[in-house]
Amino acid sequence: MRNEANSSSMRDVVQIGTVHGDVHVRNESRLVPRQVPVVRGRFVGRETELRRIRAAELVLITGAGGVGKTWLAWRWAEQHSEEFPDGQLYVNLRGFDPSTEQMSPDTAVCCFLGALGVTPLPGGLQARYGLYQSLVAQRRMLIVLDNAASSEQVVPLLPGGSACTVLVTSRRHLTGLISGHGAEPVALDVLDPADAWELLTARVGEAEPSALAEVLDCCGGLPLALSVVAAQLALRPNASRAGFARKLRERRLETLNSGEKHADVRSALSWSYQVLSPLAAKLFRLMGRVPGSDLGVPGAAALLATPVGEAALLLDELEHLHLVQQHETDRYRMHDLVRLCAAEMPETDVEASMRRLANFYLHTGFGAHRSLNPTRRPIEIDDPLPGSGPLTITDPDEALGWFAAEHGNLLAIQGVTTDQVTWRLAWVMDTFHQMRGHFPESRQAWSAGLAAAERLEDPVVLVHARRLLGNACIHLGDHGDAKAHLEAALKLAVRSADVPGQAQTHYLLARAMQLNGGRNEEALDHARESLRLFETLGLPPQQVTLLNLVAMLEVSLGRIEEARGHAEAALEINRALGRVERSTDAGLEVLGDIAAGEGDHALAVRYYRQVAEELNAHGFSHGVAGTYERIARSESALGRYDLARIAWRQALELYEAQHRIADAIRVRGNLETQVR
Repeated sequence: MRNEANSSSMRDVVQIGTVHGDVHVRNESRLVPRQVPVVRGRFVGRETELRRIRAAELVLITGAGGVGKTWLAWRWAEQHSEEFPDGQLYVNLRGFDPSTEQMSPDTAVCCFLGALGVTPLPGGLQARYGLYQSLVAQRRMLIVLDNAASSEQVVPLLPGGSACTVLVTSRRHLTGLISGHGAEPVALDVLDPADAWELLTARVGEAEPSALAEVLDCCGGLPLALSVVAAQLALRPNASRAGFARKLRERRLETLNSGEKHADVRSALSWSYQVLSPLAAKLFRLMGRVPGSDLGVPGAAALLATPVGEAALLLDELEHLHLVQQHETDRYRMHDLVRLCAAEMPETDVEASMRRLANFYLHTGFGAHRSLNPTRRPIEIDDPLPGSGPLTITDPDEALGWFAAEHGNLLAIQGVTTDQVTWRLAWVMDTFHQMRGHFPESRQAWSAGLAAAERLEDPVVLVHARRLLGNACIHLGDHGDAKAHLEAALKLAVRSADVPGQAQTHYLLARAMQLNGGRNEEALDHARESLRLFETLGLPPQQVTLLNLVAMLEVSLGRIEEARGHAEAALEINRALGRVERSTDAGLEVLGDIAAGEGDHALAVRYYRQVAEELNAHGFSHGVAGTYERIARSESALGRYDLARIAWRQALELYEAQHRIADAIRVRGNLETQVR
């Protein structure tokens, strides 16, 4: 058979090999399919994503179930319909609907050929694909491949030329489509609060705004959830919105069920879960029960008692389906609604998994704490549980970074673990809290620790908890509670012959009295008793701390020569120990105070700047703010006002960052006076 095409007006010429029977492509009245549905209702936001789609020929729109991928594709198609005079093709590939089979590309290509007016279809699949790709190769068409499960489902449906634009939506990343075919990835997240408010109020108005704000918070910016609540509120215009918000808060997933599977948040989220591998599904269920805001890869490994590398692959699987989000390198979090969905799924290994996770935090934190404060008397701690896989952290900077990343999770897991782990977690966080000025969190941690200690009825643990809770109260200015906790700790320590506990509690009582109205004589008595006990115990590092405190109190009482002697003795012991840390800085700071009091501000500044350098080098951001104040006062006394202003500003920035409001107000006043 010979095929000839002599007419210059013929637009579609298709060679598909040997043809048996008749194939008709209706050119004289060619069909212009318009298959992409039109968006009904209000569409808000997504301006950035809409612009990115315009700039590419092949676009992959990804995101979690219910985030609005399909609506974004439909919206873009509606806005740009005039750019595609040869029509639009649309197919729902049903990649994640468990109630029906996925549509194969073989079936989809037949649908497309029918929409293009081809009857009957060629007999072989290869011929069908060849005909489809030839027909669309030179046409300006939009092709939307919705709900794709894999790259393999999409690739056979890509056109043979560059005249078409193709939009693919999927819950998966489909990296093969990006790497192999140059797809432009457009990832959808939840709506920001302003767009979410606009979407909801466009449907239901703005009555009872506080209740609507709570509804928005429960929906977490997920467009499907917002659409469901908007429909429910619209159906009951006279119902109390405050009552609806309360119901939504108490029974969120049940309330976000419209009764139809495609408008049910629980169903939409569970469809992604059902394609997970068994171990990834288990991790998903466990992550829904983990307290705290996120989870690192080692923590996930502890949950499952698997190697870190395997846990990383499982988290990748969850991320590829947008069930978790990698918001920082190797750190993953869940949307609140996804978390609720995961938490309600049956799981038999919750208790053992949470024990391993808490054990991972405890043992990793213990090592990190020791790297920050190696001279502190350690608590006793059992061996790690099998499978918990704690990290080994020996570098102070790494330790600070780990505590900063896991801080919220450490506080959260105190509420779900055993009493023995709860108080120990408070202890391992304590140095980090002191260094960073996290005293509200320290009070929270030790309040939980004290409750655990009381249940354990262990006097040594009770002394720890009372004493360190009292220390947090000192820094928060709650002197009544501080005094009560510290006096109770001292009585317990005396009763149980806990000499280290007595020494440490006398030290904190001295600090409490020093800061509470300047009761420096009483403070000095406690400081001297603490120093005596530490000398008896033979603990030189603690002696250094107490010598410095005694010297500071003596300066405040005008006993300058005694103070100088104690400060120099502290420095001498420290040099013998080969230590350069906070206690050295305190000794230098006392000598700086003595120099400033004697009018030698140049010497004072030298001491203070050395202190600031050491504090910054060791991460003591809380303590260095006060040192900058001392520098500023001495620089002002020397008439070096530019240097004084720099120091005032450094102090102010730290006080504001640490939410030390009274200190910030004082420094701001000094800075304004200096500027004038």
